[in-house]
Amino acid sequence: MNFKGFYPRVTLVLIITSLALFLILSVFATYYFRTSVDIIMVELERPRMNRIFAELDRRFGKEVNPDAVHQYLETLFFEFNLNLYNRADSLITAINTPHLTWGPENHLRRDGRLTGFSAIYYNPNPDSPFRAMKVDITLPGKPILKRMLLLLLAFSLVVIAVFSFVGWQMVSRLNRRLERLKAGVGQIAAGNFDVQLDDSGEDEIAFLARNFNLMSTRLKNLVQNLKESNAVRQRLFAHASHEIKSPLTSIKGFVDIIEFTNVLPEDQGKDLLPAVKKDLNRVIKITNDMLQLARLRDPAYRLECRKFDFVELIREEHSFFAKKAGAQSVQADLVIDPDGPVVLETDPDRISQILDNLWSNALKYGDPAGAIRTELVLHNQFLRITISNRLKTPLNVPVSRLFEPFYRNPADADKVLGSGLGLVIVKELVEKLGGAIDAELRHPWIAVRIRFPREMCGDV
Repeated sequence: MNFKGFYPRVTLVLIITSLALFLILSVFATYYFRTSVDIIMVELERPRMNRIFAELDRRFGKEVNPDAVHQYLETLFFEFNLNLYNRADSLITAINTPHLTWGPENHLRRDGRLTGFSAIYYNPNPDSPFRAMKVDITLPGKPILKRMLLLLLAFSLVVIAVFSFVGWQMVSRLNRRLERLKAGVGQIAAGNFDVQLDDSGEDEIAFLARNFNLMSTRLKNLVQNLKESNAVRQRLFAHASHEIKSPLTSIKGFVDIIEFTNVLPEDQGKDLLPAVKKDLNRVIKITNDMLQLARLRDPAYRLECRKFDFVELIREEHSFFAKKAGAQSVQADLVIDPDGPVVLETDPDRISQILDNLWSNALKYGDPAGAIRTELVLHNQFLRITISNRLKTPLNVPVSRLFEPFYRNPADADKVLGSGLGLVIVKELVEKLGGAIDAELRHPWIAVRIRFPREMCGDV
C-alpha cells in the first residue's frame, strides 16, 4: 500500500466533496432567501394594494380614463414601479419611480430576477375594471441577491481552506503512524523480529500496534524454537546416518564374501542374494545421501572455489555421461551458446556433482526413445543450464514437489532405485553456489533449469 499517496487523495476527496456541498447549499440558501423576501414583500404590500383597488373603484367606477387614473396614481408617490391592468390583462397605465429602472409590461406576468422584487396583486372585486397591479423594484447596478450568492461562495472557500488544513494535518498524523506500522511490517518481512512499535493511544491504530508487537514477540520465539529444533534435528540426522552407515558397510562386506565364496545353495545364491544386495545398496545410497544433505545444511559447510573454464568442464563431464547414456542406447545432446571460454570462480566439484545428479535422473526416469538435451546459454551476467528429456511415466503432481525430501513419483517409486534426495541435494548445492533451480513440465517432456551468476565465489 502506498501511504505516501494516501493523505493527498483523502484531502482532495474532502476538498471536492466540501466544495460541491457548499455550492449546492449556497444556491439553495440564495433561492430560499429570495423566495422568503418575495413572500414578505407580497404580504407587506397586500393591504396597501387592496386599499388602492378600493379607491380606484370608488373614484372611477366602470368608466376608466387612463389619463385620470395615471394622475391619481402619481399623487400616491410610490417607491416602486407600478403597472395597472384591466380585465383583458392589457396595460391601462404605468407609474415610473425615478430612481428605479423603467420597464412597463403590456402583458400581465411576473418577472423572476435576482436584482429586485416583482409581485402581482389582484383586485378582490370581481366586477371592477381594474383587474391587477404589478409591483416592480429593479435597482440598477445593485444586484443584492447576486452579491449574497457571491458572499456565500467566498465564505465557502474560507471554510474549505480551513477544513483542508485541518484535514491535511489529521491525515498526515494518521499517515505517519501508518508509515511506522508499514516499516515494522517490512522489518518483520526482512527477518528482524526485535522491532517494536509505539502502541500508545486507544484508537484502532494503537490496537494494531499492540497486536503487531505481540505478533513480533511470538514470531521471534517461534523462529528461535524452530532454529533450535532444526539444529537438534540436523545433529540427530547426521549422527543417525553415520551410525547406520558403519554397520551397513560391514553387512555389505559379508554379503560380498558370501557371494564370492559361493557357500549358499544354488537357488538361494541365484534369487535371495541379488535381492539382498539390491535392498542393501538402496539403503546405503539413502544413508549416503542423508549424510551429504546434513553436511550441506551445516552452517560450517564451505565451498572450495577456484577459477576454471566452465565450458571446458561441462564438455568434459558431458562426454563421460554421453558414453554412459550410449551404453543404454540413449542419445545425449549438448548445445553450448558461448563460442569461447567462460571463466568462473566457484567450486567445480560441486558443479560436476549437480550435473551428474541431473543427468542420472534423466537417464533413470526418462524414455530411452527420447534424447537427453543439455543446453548452456550465457545471458548478460548469468549462465543458464537446461536439461530436458521425455518422461517414461506421466508425472501427475506439481513439479515443485520433486524438490521435497524423500518424494518420488509414485509411478516410478517401486520400479527405479532411488532415495528421493537427489534433487534436494542438487537444490541445496545450487543455492550454496548462489544460483536458482526450477523445473517445467510439458507432458511428456520435463526441463530442469539452473541459473548461475557469473560471479559466484568472487570476482573473475
